[in-house]
Amino acid sequence: RNAAGGLDAFYEGLEEDDEEEEGGVADTPNPRVTAADNINNTRSLDRHLDARLLLLTRRASDGRWCFPSAPYSCEDPSSLDAVRAAPLRGDAEQSLAAAWGDKLDAWYPGNAPVGFWLQAYDEETRARERCYGRKVFFYRAQLLGGFIDLGGGYDDWRWVTHDEARAYLGGGEGGGDDAMEATWAMAARA
Repeated sequence: RNAAGGLDAFYEGLEEDDEEEEGGVADTPNPRVTAADNINNTRSLDRHLDARLLLLTRRASDGRWCFPSAPYSCEDPSSLDAVRAAPLRGDAEQSLAAAWGDKLDAWYPGNAPVGFWLQAYDEETRARERCYGRKVFFYRAQLLGGFIDLGGGYDDWRWVTHDEARAYLGGGEGGGDDAMEATWAMAARA
């Protein structure tokens, strides 16, 4: 036999295997709508299996929903050496640990933020802080495992889709400003 004849016999054997499997129990995918979807359990990751979920935490101090956050820990942001020694990703990791405790295992796909939001201060705050505003950097993290141990000034959490997050954060159609719209555009790409 030639090489082509050998391949034909190989493919015929595969087709026979497929026919045998079809005669047995059919493989059906699991449904994408879960019990958590049916009762709208936003504390469960077992929901909206067809979408990426975002973690929102509620601050105990004012009851506002937000992404876990922490201030930049660089001691002297005007010093280039100090900025290089205090990478932003470390603060992102610390903010997630502050929100969830150290029982959470997360993976950060890169060292660079996936986006940022420039929050401009009002005139009074500009005069007091002696700066135009602040930049809020966003990092993407994938949950690998662990369990929730809230801390760091947070008292509740939710796993929400992008559309649901708009309602919690007050952004999006009819409720947000241009900066929040830019944030949604960034989050949709992440």
